[in-house]
Amino acid sequence: MLYLGHLAAQAEIALPGAGYERHAAMTWISAHIAAEKSRLWTATLEDITVDGISIGTWSIRARTRLESPTPVTWERRATLIRDGTELTELARTLLTGKVAERGVKPLLDISMMILASKCHPEGRKIEIRDLDGLHVTAKISKKSNPLMLLKNSYLKIRGL
Repeated sequence: MLYLGHLAAQAEIALPGAGYERHAAMTWISAHIAAEKSRLWTATLEDITVDGISIGTWSIRARTRLESPTPVTWERRATLIRDGTELTELARTLLTGKVAERGVKPLLDISMMILASKCHPEGRKIEIRDLDGLHVTAKISKKSNPLMLLKNSYLKIRGL
């Protein structure tokens, strides 16, 4: 619980004023990236629809590096454990029924959809460090559709 609480605090710092949903989403994504222990991590969600409106295809690309661990003061431990417990309960609620049968992947997909629905298309870098010193630099960006780019270029050339 302390680990998730620490990641949640880091997400709040990395995404100031973003709201609980985006902080929780970034926490879960960071935890997943840290668990995979890869230096380069990528994931893509194609054709995301939010409230009946298509927002396109989005990807998250993250690079990791190991730095010195971050110490946690005794005063912060109780707060971080409480925050980690709340996130675990939220994840448990989302992973009930048929979703739970498919494992953690739906939680990662939900997290990516939350972030994509609230991000700007040009992308944004988010930096988070976990308790063990793993530094995650993630970039969330919208993938362009090459066919749409060709169509738009054709229309511009034709003066339409």
